[in-house]
Amino acid sequence: GLAVIDWENWRPVWIRNWGSKDIYRKESIELVQQRDLSLSEAEAKNIAKIEFEAAAKSIMLESLKLGREMKPNRLWGYYLYPDCYNYDYKQNPHNYTGTCLDIEIERNNELNWLSSRNAQLFVRNRVQEAIRISQVSNSTHPLPVFVYTRPVFTDVYEEYLSQNYSILMVSELNYADIMLFSQNTCRTLDNYLRRTLIPYLINVTMAAKICSQVLCQDSGACARKKWNSSAYLHLNPENIVIQMTKDGKYTLQGQPAFQDLQTFIEKFDCRCYAGHSCEPRADINDIHYLHTCISEDICIQISSNSLSNIEASEEKILSNRTVLSFTSESEVTLSTHP
Repeated sequence: GLAVIDWENWRPVWIRNWGSKDIYRKESIELVQQRDLSLSEAEAKNIAKIEFEAAAKSIMLESLKLGREMKPNRLWGYYLYPDCYNYDYKQNPHNYTGTCLDIEIERNNELNWLSSRNAQLFVRNRVQEAIRISQVSNSTHPLPVFVYTRPVFTDVYEEYLSQNYSILMVSELNYADIMLFSQNTCRTLDNYLRRTLIPYLINVTMAAKICSQVLCQDSGACARKKWNSSAYLHLNPENIVIQMTKDGKYTLQGQPAFQDLQTFIEKFDCRCYAGHSCEPRADINDIHYLHTCISEDICIQISSNSLSNIEASEEKILSNRTVLSFTSESEVTLSTHP
């Protein structure tokens, strides 16, 4: 399971304690001056900065250590790490891009001691920066990135995201899991999950697993060749259909076409799993067998003969049928990791 420490009000980097938090810098400087009255203001400020950041580091690492001792089987980390502090979208709505400024990237690098202690990344919005941070300590064993998001618009709590917005929310970048938080009623949330989000999660999870097998030989996850392109890991709706039945189950019918698999090779690259080496497959004709599951009941299986037939005819075949049961008592876990 996950263990998340909320650090929204923690700013262990000295320079980031602006605004109402400047009181911590002032008190730190005053504490140093009380110990040594001969220090100039600049000297006291420099010592205060060093002591403040050392104390913050100690508190945060000791908190992780204590948590792991109490709950050793949890993945511990800090919510909103990393952050880019670029909340000026209301002041500059036309020029706002959401990208992390170079100065904030440098300041995040000062917190590499967190990632070096395997602190999990529980991020909101700043996914690209989190992916960068995850690879700083060990690029071959990147930390998993867990993304917090809302299923509703922040200014209209009663309006849930459409499937198009869900696409942007779920599949824009490559990360381990998403976590939803909402203040809406359970019944309203359940309806949104059943009719919009779960069918889409089935879609994108199956597509991610197929791509992993086709492109990365199950040794890595597919990521866009250009991170800000419009390529998505999706099942082609012309060839594969996901539906919810009256009894609350989901059916998946069909199989990918040759061009669907070719698209993975053209538009995606491999991000190797920790401890694995992987090279993107260059020729789809090297695939002789495809068997991919996201649960015991949801699988797509294609033999080399089927792949040849798909390439030759590009027929739209609705031959495979798989069923996923989902009830209010059920827990459905969909992951793109092996």
